[in-house]
Amino acid sequence: MPKTPNGYAVIAPDDVDDLTTVLKVGGAAFRVATAHAASFKALLTFLDSVEPFAEPGWDGGYAHRLQRGSSTKWSEHAAGTAIDTNASQHPMGGARYAGWTADQVRVIRWYLKTSAHGRRMEWGADFTRPDPMHFQLKAAA
Repeated sequence: MPKTPNGYAVIAPDDVDDLTTVLKVGGAAFRVATAHAASFKALLTFLDSVEPFAEPGWDGGYAHRLQRGSSTKWSEHAAGTAIDTNASQHPMGGARYAGWTADQVRVIRWYLKTSAHGRRMEWGADFTRPDPMHFQLKAAA
């Protein structure tokens, strides 16, 4: 069974029992790994309060695919362990905090540092190629 760089098993599209829809907002359905649904539901509820989700077709979680720009590495999305929010406002490869205000960055950092669920996550804004729309589970222990 293939794994993501963070060590999570890739979920086949027909393994519906391994995926859970934790939130539907504005036409966007956030499907994630069932085993991590509570952490993602808490994160999504928090992020929606910071900036409401507004991009059906862009916002979401699970996607059976490789990492953008890679022909060998699976995306964390393929394990249901990553979500993207308001992608056009927070594009990959742009500025580290593209589209986020200083206050939003501060409150997101606070959540990721202090919340039990938030401490399990990492933010794509911290990647070498910034991806400020993206949040994913930290590496499996």
